[in-house]
Amino acid sequence: MRSRYWLGLGGVLIVCACGGAEAPITPPPPPPPPPVSSGDPVQDALDARVPALLGSQPGAGLVVGAVSGSRARVYGYGRVRPDRAGSPDGDTVYELGSLTQVFTAVLLAEATIQGEVALTDPVAAHLPAEARYADADADAEPVRLVHLATHTAGWPRWPSNLGRHARRGGYERRHLLRWLRAASPATTPGQEVHESHAGTAVLGLALAQRAGKDYEDLLLERVVLPLGMARTRVVPSADMRSRLAQGHDRDGAPTSPPRPSPALAPCCGLHSTAGDVLRLVAAYLRTDSRLAATLDLTLDAPAAAELAAADRDRVGLGWRATPAPITYSYSGESRSSRGYIGFRRDLGVGVVVLASSAAWDVDALGQAALEALAEDAREPATALSRARARPADRDP
Repeated sequence: MRSRYWLGLGGVLIVCACGGAEAPITPPPPPPPPPVSSGDPVQDALDARVPALLGSQPGAGLVVGAVSGSRARVYGYGRVRPDRAGSPDGDTVYELGSLTQVFTAVLLAEATIQGEVALTDPVAAHLPAEARYADADADAEPVRLVHLATHTAGWPRWPSNLGRHARRGGYERRHLLRWLRAASPATTPGQEVHESHAGTAVLGLALAQRAGKDYEDLLLERVVLPLGMARTRVVPSADMRSRLAQGHDRDGAPTSPPRPSPALAPCCGLHSTAGDVLRLVAAYLRTDSRLAATLDLTLDAPAAAELAAADRDRVGLGWRATPAPITYSYSGESRSSRGYIGFRRDLGVGVVVLASSAAWDVDALGQAALEALAEDAREPATALSRARARPADRDP
């Protein structure tokens, strides 16, 4: 099932019979008719790809948000819950999983703009006293805040003591502090990119410690509320819980809500909607956003490392930038969801994909939607551009 919401935003077979008359030539079947275009290239790109995903997990669903200029649209497919009719929309709530790290990087940039921290500060300078650790070599490069936001600290993907505490009821601040006291980089900080949720958790801890506030309260005050994101929280409100999509694990089994793990909130704890995340993307595409300088810093800060890839992808604060043309993106997942964010500043377009299945690789879907949006932006007289002016639209 698919719905769309306007937010403002052959061959020839020859059979021969031996010793008899030649069999008639069977003509090739006619080619299938071309798919009927909806007049919306983004919808066409999604319609060509989403059914295969839905066929693998009929009870799951996904929502794709697209923003171009000052207008945004949301496309919903599948179901919010297996037992509930209706497709997801821009207000359906999903676990963001590791997409949360984008928001924590924005929080770091805002603290930098406010003069509270510097990107090059050693992280140990902003940690509580009971968590500070001694580097193995006093002359070695320390782990700095910028390393945590660019995943170049040399720290592991997860804290080594996560498993037993998560199974017992949640990973708390004291558990992270205990791990941190013995933590040491496996590689020289700033040299290699290895995604580290542990590092982002420590970054959130350091920023909250510096501000003297809880991580969620700090994020709401400085990022979420200034961008008008009404349904983005670590702990979902009652209204958000009523809109929460049923998640599914990699085997397709429905999942239960995650146990509260406050220490992991900065790396994977947020819940949000496509409509809200589109507000973040739209802010990146405007020059008059309340957080314009902060958002610019996440993209323009000197990269701590470059991937050893042929296209030399650049790692920024919370984002990966691929060149020619420059596209900023990040992918995330939880045990019951997947997500993708991508945007191009040169054309003023962006895409958000949130899915309630951990088995679905939504990166290709998001990239296809972004490319369709980019092509449309290059042709301002297309049907999609005309559709953007419909009265049913409203600003993201």
